[in-house]
Amino acid sequence: MCPNVPSSQVDFTYVNSATGAKFVLDHFIVSHNVFNGVSRYVVLHDGDNLSDHHPVQLELCIDVEYSTCCKAQPSPRPAWHRAGELHLQRYREHLQNELLMRVEILTEALACRTFNCSDHLDDLKVYYAAFMKALASSANACIPAWKKKAMAGWSEHVADWKEKAIFWHSMWLSGGQVHGGWLHAIMLETRAEYKRVSRWVVRNQEKLVAGCMADTLCENRSRDLWSEIKQEKDSNCRQSNVINGAVGSHDSCQVFNETYKSLYQSVPSSESELNILYEELKAGIRDKCQSGAC
Repeated sequence: MCPNVPSSQVDFTYVNSATGAKFVLDHFIVSHNVFNGVSRYVVLHDGDNLSDHHPVQLELCIDVEYSTCCKAQPSPRPAWHRAGELHLQRYREHLQNELLMRVEILTEALACRTFNCSDHLDDLKVYYAAFMKALASSANACIPAWKKKAMAGWSEHVADWKEKAIFWHSMWLSGGQVHGGWLHAIMLETRAEYKRVSRWVVRNQEKLVAGCMADTLCENRSRDLWSEIKQEKDSNCRQSNVINGAVGSHDSCQVFNETYKSLYQSVPSSESELNILYEELKAGIRDKCQSGAC
């Protein structure tokens, strides 16, 4: 168990709210081959923690021969509706510099008029990738990003009590964590109120969301209204695991792959087929005009 490691700085992990008694109840259990790699083992006494159990943090320093690559987290999307004139001006300047540094103008490839040209295909792919990278990097650097919308009613009812709980908890810690007295009483009172209001907001989410939608309708804030609807829809979104008899994400992707392949291939794409189609249309138009029907 990790409390036995030399780097352990855990004093207690549980506090009884009624009596103030402290215990070490929460632990990490590691195997013998990584025990000596424990570099830091502490407990976090944060004022915004609503539980009587305090989180335990473990850091390991281990040499490994290789590490599997994990998928990168998606970067925040730019919120163009929040961008002001200053943001847009910075975006234009940043994009101009990015295009000059990243994008090489392929005059021959862009001027090519050969249908289904394969000589410039790779060059155009590189050109497109560089262009899109310049757009994305400029937007991420200059345009405000979408923020994850907080729980309905949180900023109105909970945020103020959270700040008070953190403040008085830090004051109590700096005062030596003395039990009894006015400082301890204020710390307990603000923490209890923060916990009570937080639970009330969680229990009344449906009513609070409905109230937010009603306010946006009354104030004619259509963007905020659809944002509330989208958040409510996403929270109840469920994906089917069976599509046309295919089970699982991999087989379902194959169904879509085959469907779209047949859909796109149903339209003539070769130069000879397009020439035949062109001649048929041309002949049809000529016949109509000769008969006086055009």
